[in-house]
Order: sequence, then structure tokens, then C-alpha cells
Amino acid sequence: MALGHQQRNPAISWVVAHQCSPLVISPNVIDSGALKLSLFEVKPKWDPSWEEEELNAFASCSRASSPIPEGTSSYVSGKTEDADMPHAMGDDDCDKAALKERMRLWQQNYDEKWGSEELTWEEKVVEVLHIVRCREFTEYDPKKREFVLTRFCRFNIAFFDFEKESTAAFGPPLSELKRSAWRSLDASVNVISLNITESDVDFPICVFGTVLARDQLDYKCVYLFKRDRDNPQVITSPNDMLTLTGPYRGLDVTDRMFFEINLKIKCDDTGDRDFSKDVIEHNGISHTEKTMDWQVTSWLSTVEFVYAPVQYAVEATLAVTVLRGPCDFSGKVTAWTAGNRKGKVILYDSEAPGTMTKTGDFGSVQLSRRVVAVSLGEKLVLFFLANTQEDCMPLY
Repeated sequence: MALGHQQRNPAISWVVAHQCSPLVISPNVIDSGALKLSLFEVKPKWDPSWEEEELNAFASCSRASSPIPEGTSSYVSGKTEDADMPHAMGDDDCDKAALKERMRLWQQNYDEKWGSEELTWEEKVVEVLHIVRCREFTEYDPKKREFVLTRFCRFNIAFFDFEKESTAAFGPPLSELKRSAWRSLDASVNVISLNITESDVDFPICVFGTVLARDQLDYKCVYLFKRDRDNPQVITSPNDMLTLTGPYRGLDVTDRMFFEINLKIKCDDTGDRDFSKDVIEHNGISHTEKTMDWQVTSWLSTVEFVYAPVQYAVEATLAVTVLRGPCDFSGKVTAWTAGNRKGKVILYDSEAPGTMTKTGDFGSVQLSRRVVAVSLGEKLVLFFLANTQEDCMPLY
């Protein structure tokens, strides 16, 4: 995505480079309501005759005319002659009642967006760029047989850097906060596990890609799982969990936050394949169960994603040191809060792929994860399972 401008007499035109096809947007075209950017239109004049056109267009829409998610101020039209493209809807399963309801919601959104305000043409350009980027992240999911968003698009993303990692710092120590400020502590979540429960591809599989969180501090990447193609995790059965390595800091949730799943499987013979893609939105107000269990069915798999909301959260940063013993630590370290025994966070598992078992300086154990959110006033429980030559020794 590139945005530049060049001076013309008497107006300025904005040039949007998208999919190697520069498109010129001028203020007078935007104001006239006639601008078309690819398959999108900015502030079109509502025409009831569009309804039948849209019903026909949606019935034959393909990747080339992928629908934009609800909530954007645009409409999709156009047909494709490419018979090789997967169809979101065919003649057999086209539900006209559902399509009419979609059109009704679109018109309602149109009225809400454009009926009460008049944007400047610069603001309209930014709105168009947001729509274009939403389309960029809209893909056809063959398992769901529909087009879905695969990246965070909740707010205007016209100039948002999706790859930039969060650099938000830790908060002040609890001891430095006045007691009157304790009740204003934000909520958080503890990510518990990510498990591949079903695969359309026979095990074993080599999984790589990213799973990340975006919270309200800056909505930048906080990685939970990150492996490139040269370092995939081998999954041998549905009992294997992905080895999580984040977050590196506590996640902040006053209103809402987002999780992005983008996993692939390594296939040397046939080429790498998309395995699981989705965006999960956590609502800090309505999602208040002790554990949230999401079944994500997409592309070639079903993935179980489990996390636990934490109210009035403080961040605990943990470290483990072996005072006496072998230089390789074999065992498991798990943490949970006394109020939620089901929300167990695995901090270290010597049997998990990629775990560094050799202790560091002064016997320090290299934990895979070291941050746990704890509700103010609750106890944090640590469970150590040290494997010795004779038996397993649990310690609390």
C-alpha cells in the first residue's frame, strides 16, 4: 500500500497503488459520489434498484469480488467469468432471504455512516484506503465456504502497520500504587493453550506461522507463537499442544482485544498450505467466564484456543533457579490462580518441542513463558514437577 500525491491544476489528486493498479482519486469525483475504487464505492447515492443487482452479484461472487465485512461503508458488485475461482454461493444454496437481510443491514449502515455527517474529501480517501485494506485481508475459506477476514480490521487500518511489534513497557510495581487506585486496575487474560483437535491432513504435520494478541495499549503484535518455515513444530497427534512462548508482558483489556491465528503446514512436495486462519475478538465486558474456549474451524483444521479472563489484574513475572542438581532441568512448571484451577498456564515443559532444558548462569531455568496475570488479592499457585531418576517430585 502506497499513498502519494501530485499537484494538478486546480485540484490535488491522490494516487493509490493497490495490486499493481494505480487508481487516481480526485476531490470532485469523491464529492460527486461517483468514485469507484476497484469494486468499492464511496458515498453512493442510495438506489433501491441495487437490491436485485446485489442479489445476483452475491450469488456469483468469487475471490475477484470478495465481499467486504459488515461495518464498512461500501458495497460489492460485479461478476467474474473465471470458472476456476471458488464460489461463495452457488445457485443451489443461494438464500435470497439472507441476502436481502444483508442488503437491509448494508442500507442501515449506509444511513448511519453517511446520513448524519459530511466528511472532507481527505477523510473519504482514508475511508477508501481502509476499505481497500479490509479487502486485502479478506480471503476465501474453503472449509467454511465463505469469505472471512484474516487480520484485525476493527478500526480504521488505512495506515496501520500490521507487522510492528508492541514495545509497551511494564506497569509500575503494585507497591507504588496508592490503594485508592487499586480499583481502577484494568482486566487482563491468561492464554492457556492452543491445541489442534482436528486436521484434514494426516499426522504428523509440521506447523509454522504466528499466533498473536493485540490489546488496547497499541494494538501492535504481542506474539504467543512464532515459528518460521525452517523451524516448524512437529505435531504428531491431536493430543499435542503448540508450544507457546508469549506474551512477554501482561495483556490490557478494558474494552476489547484481538487474537490473530495464521498457521501453515510445511509440505515440501506439494507446496506449503494454509492450515488455520482466524481473528478472535475478546470482549472484556461480556466475556467473563473463568475460561473461554474457542473452537476455530477454518481451512484444513479445527483449533481449540483457550484463555482465562482476569479482573483487576496485576502482572506477575516469574523466574526459576535450580540451587542444587543437574545442569539439565527435566520437569514441568505450571501456574494458576487460586480462584481458577482450570486456568493452568504451562511455563515450562522439558518434553515440549523447542524447550531449552540446559540451565543458564547460576542454575537459571529458561522458562518458555514467564508472565501470569493475577487478580488483585488472589493467590498465585506454582506447581513444580521435577523428574528425577527415581520418581517425579511435585512441589507447591
